[in-house]
Parts: sequence; structure tokens; C-alpha cells
Amino acid sequence: MIDNKGNYKWHTYLKQSELLYARGNRRENLCGELAKQIVLIAKTYGCGIAIEDLKFKNDKDVGSKFARIKHGFIYSKLLTMLESACIREGIEIIKVKPQFTSKIGLYKYCHQYGM
Repeated sequence: MIDNKGNYKWHTYLKQSELLYARGNRRENLCGELAKQIVLIAKTYGCGIAIEDLKFKNDKDVGSKFARIKHGFIYSKLLTMLESACIREGIEIIKVKPQFTSKIGLYKYCHQYGM
């Protein structure tokens, strides 16, 4: 969570390790529960949600291990559920370009807060 000036306040990690190996319907249910938790946190603190707008290329020139990981990655389903939950609850959701977000977090927050 950051304040209106862009300064770090706190963070939390919502872990769902079962997403890696759960079957289709269970995976969809876990995405819905995760989206509900995110919306509840945003509603409690009265803030909006910023997400990275990731796009994955359709490379067929990858190994079988990466292809299996990529196929099981349900980012788009999680985003659609999160967007619909935010619209339903009236919470602002912003898509940001992912170009420098990890580097900004690395240089601005990680060392300062020991993450």
C-alpha cells in the first residue's frame, strides 16, 4: 500500500500455492476467493488497485517445461475476476505498463524496508 504521494506504507502477500496444481474448477474458485480478498482489503483501506497489464507472446520456440508453466498460468482469469469484483464493489482499478515496475520497486522500496 502506498499513500497519495507514492510513499510506501505497508505490504502483504496473499499466498495461494494450490493454484499451481489445482484442477480447472478449483483453480477458478481460488481465483475468485483471491479477488474477493483483494477487494476487501482495498475497500477496508479506501484505496484503488493498480495492476500490471502483462502480455505474453505466443512463442512456440520454448521448452516443454516453460510451456507447461505458461499453460497453467491463469493471470488473465485472475484479472477478469478482479476487474469484475472491483466494478461490482465500486473500487477503482488501474492498469499500468509493466516496463519498469519491478525495477522501481527494487530501487525504491526493497533496500529501504528490508524486503
